[in-house]
Amino acid sequence: MFLFPVIDKFIDYKMDFIVVIPNAIMMYDQGALFRRNIKTISTQSIKAIAIQKSSLLYSIFDNGDLIILSEGDSEHEGEMILRWIPRPEKRRNQIVKIIGLDLKANQNPKI
Repeated sequence: MFLFPVIDKFIDYKMDFIVVIPNAIMMYDQGALFRRNIKTISTQSIKAIAIQKSSLLYSIFDNGDLIILSEGDSEHEGEMILRWIPRPEKRRNQIVKIIGLDLKANQNPKI
């Protein structure tokens, strides 16, 4: 049925959120009503915060993906991807201000 995938995507979009505190970033990824994935990255291991705008629609509506890169040794352990973020440059600056990351030392280009 057409309605179930739409509801699933809506729940996934509306119920995902991040918590940024000075010593950690926590991402809550609600995949369905009873499926949740929680990922935490320590701010001391963050190396860069990049922005990706992969299509014309992302640019038109000023949306993008924030990619937080950190030290990690296993697959996908070293990155946290926040998708469909409105005004990603503003959000990146807010995160940087809270965690106290020095962007001038890391020079993070857009991907």
